[in-house]
Amino acid sequence: MPDDVRLGNVFSGVCPARHVLAVIADKWSLLLIHALAHGGTLRTAELRRRVEGISEKMLIQTIRRLERFGLVARQAYAEVPPRVEYSLTPLGHSLSEPIRAIDHWVERNVAEIARAQQAFDQAGEPATDPLQRVIAG
Repeated sequence: MPDDVRLGNVFSGVCPARHVLAVIADKWSLLLIHALAHGGTLRTAELRRRVEGISEKMLIQTIRRLERFGLVARQAYAEVPPRVEYSLTPLGHSLSEPIRAIDHWVERNVAEIARAQQAFDQAGEPATDPLQRVIAG
């Protein structure tokens, strides 16, 4: 196995690290990991309340992907009605701190980013970004 694959090299097009990066960089993955880091063990409905705008289908797909990557643990209880809870694994917890840092950075800088987008758009580019449409509207 080449060193760039064994050690992980996100710049290599053939390295599995690139696929891992794509999965964890997804907005729903970032938000769900942050929600679980802050909220502990949560059920599906609790996750949907915390992460506004995520559909049931997207929530389940994303949670399953995070579970497959070893970041989320699923605990199903043999009860009526069925109860399923999700929590971060130790690996997921190790990822939660950098994700929270990114989330906080975005929250602190969203106004400056919106100003940069507005300046760019005023230079002749149409506003296609949802954030810009909200600010302009």
